[in-house]
Amino acid sequence: KLNNYIRTACLEEALSTFGAFVAEIEACKNKLHYNQIQPIFIQLLTSIRHSFSSFGTDIEILFGDGTDPYRELLDLESLDHIVLWFQSLITRGIECIRQEIHARGNQHIAKIIEILENEYDKDISLSWVAERLNLNPAYISRLFKQSTGQPFIDYLKQVRVDNSKRLLAEGRLKINEIGRQVGFGSAHYFIKVFKEITGLTPGEY
Repeated sequence: KLNNYIRTACLEEALSTFGAFVAEIEACKNKLHYNQIQPIFIQLLTSIRHSFSSFGTDIEILFGDGTDPYRELLDLESLDHIVLWFQSLITRGIECIRQEIHARGNQHIAKIIEILENEYDKDISLSWVAERLNLNPAYISRLFKQSTGQPFIDYLKQVRVDNSKRLLAEGRLKINEIGRQVGFGSAHYFIKVFKEITGLTPGEY
């Protein structure tokens, strides 16, 4: 449970779950020698380390060059010190994961915008883009709105209308031909969307 919260960068939930983990150990403290408690936390450190490494976060970086986290953990002399040490580790590690999630999200948005700007004339849908980038459609939808302030479909409509303006200005093609060239399935839908965005029909424009 703790590792799930770490991987999803939920700091408050991760610290709360770690607190429950510690409470279970404290409840058995009278039955356990400190030398029996240490291996439990070493196993926990190994487990958490895998969660960090799945995001490319090297645990040694959180401590500084040349520091061995296992040695540092073994040198701690009380359960209280161990708890503070792990709380610091979890907090710093989740901050690194949040930065990585943000960076990855920005990379995905850049790729999506590139597809929309260059391939707006194709039969594009959220599912089509998601499959192409091997991402979840719901994730793309949420991330796109957060990053651009616009729903995916509204952004696509805007790109298509912007490109149709250029073709309309050239005056070489009929309105229904322009609609098809910029990716609208029908002239009626093209005119409807164009008016929604610009306040004019393509003919008036």
